[in-house]
Amino acid sequence: MSNSDVTDHIAPAPLVAGKPPTHVTASWAGDHRFEARRKGDFPAIRIDSSGKTGPSPVDTLLIALASCAGTDVVDILGKRRTPVTSLDIDVTGERFNDVPSRITGITMTFRMAGDLIERVHAERAIELAVTKYCSVRDSLDPNMPVFDVRTMENLYENRAINTPNMILKTVGAMGLMGLVLAIVGLYGLVAYG
Repeated sequence: MSNSDVTDHIAPAPLVAGKPPTHVTASWAGDHRFEARRKGDFPAIRIDSSGKTGPSPVDTLLIALASCAGTDVVDILGKRRTPVTSLDIDVTGERFNDVPSRITGITMTFRMAGDLIERVHAERAIELAVTKYCSVRDSLDPNMPVFDVRTMENLYENRAINTPNMILKTVGAMGLMGLVLAIVGLYGLVAYG
């Protein structure tokens, strides 16, 4: 069967007014490796299902989600005249434990800096990016949860609140134990004295 025979049997997707279609090519490079590029004279990226020489296809999907949402966050905050000076996004995809091992949930953690960025505006930009503007997110199953979208500041705040409480409880328990030991000691001294 020739290549034209294969493509003749694939129904073209209906065209919708808007942006032109995206076209990429993935060329097999041996084993589980592919060299992928956008149509035209663009550099290739290595995609390796084994994860040895590059990100896997699922990693690439998560990278696409992070870079799409990140672009939207940068644009939203830029329009507020509060430019981002650095942005890192950690993405974890929970996987189904059978074949196909699809992603069943995603956690995104944003770390950003910018002189004029206020926390409330950063959180709103992240929310809008993930729930409204990111094309990659909207291309995924709408029922798949993207949960725990948070800034690193949120993580540290939660830990900062919980750490003093834990220290307070530990010190209180140790003080109570010391009081009990002191009472037992006094009782022993009085009883045998």
